[in-house]
Amino acid sequence: MKPLVLELECAILRVALVRDRDRDIRCVCAHDVELKYPDNISQGHNVVIGQNVSIGAKSTIRLGDLVRISRDVIIETAGLDFRGVGPSYLHIFRPMMANT
Repeated sequence: MKPLVLELECAILRVALVRDRDRDIRCVCAHDVELKYPDNISQGHNVVIGQNVSIGAKSTIRLGDLVRISRDVIIETAGLDFRGVGPSYLHIFRPMMANT
């Protein structure tokens, strides 16, 4: 089941509260967060994602319980393999996990 997204107005920051009814997971996420391949992102309990964050999940990303991602952070699971012969470098991607 897809998480239910509710938008809330705060005095300082407009946030989206994401709640997965099946697992009672809560995630506070700023309204301007960019999620690439969001189906590859999973989160634990009480995750907070700050303003202007970009998360690129070409491979899986697991955010554990109580993870906080500060403003202006970029997380990417994909990149280029510069060990090869250019200018056409291979695209590579690896899974990642963030825990407290």
